[in-house]
Amino acid sequence: MTEHFSGKTSSLQLYWDAHSLATFQQCPRQYQYRILEGWTSQHNNLDLDFGLCYHASLEAADRARFAGAGFEEQAAAALEVILNYDLSHCGVTKEKNRFTLARSAVWNLDFYQKVPIQPIELNGKPAVEIPFRFEVDLETDDGEAFGMCGYMDGVSQFADAIRPLERKTTAKSLAGWRHGGGLSDSGKLLFLRAPGGTTDSCTDQ
Repeated sequence: MTEHFSGKTSSLQLYWDAHSLATFQQCPRQYQYRILEGWTSQHNNLDLDFGLCYHASLEAADRARFAGAGFEEQAAAALEVILNYDLSHCGVTKEKNRFTLARSAVWNLDFYQKVPIQPIELNGKPAVEIPFRFEVDLETDDGEAFGMCGYMDGVSQFADAIRPLERKTTAKSLAGWRHGGGLSDSGKLLFLRAPGGTTDSCTDQ
């Protein structure tokens, strides 16, 4: 995280990820405590853990698909992640628990069987969970550049085109997503740089 900050101005963040942006937009004081001073909550965030586990399970399935695995092997790879993911520290709800995680992952894989999302090859590996970092047209008085950073969920061959992929879990309709209405802040910038991205989503219900 230290590489995201200025080497000349104390506590000045130069490279911003989606979490930092969202925290600052929600409450600048919360940003100070969490991002700048490193405070953490005593309670884990179930929504965050649910999303992280869902992403990790589909990443495992993507890697299996890239290696030539069929549907059952992909599902097994995803379920192995879910069954071994530690949810004991954050509690569960009727809508978000290990069963609904497994159901969401399997539904996703089943839905895309006919038109699969096939990860492309990048440096000999599947293009999943790709780190990115780029400068924007803004700099400090000392000449240090601001920028965006984070991770892309993937870059895949889908519907006869190569498209960036962003996955979300939500209990709400995603009617406006394909116009960028529900993307993360970093996701919006990436989609502006790479038009035609697909949003792969599941519902919590």
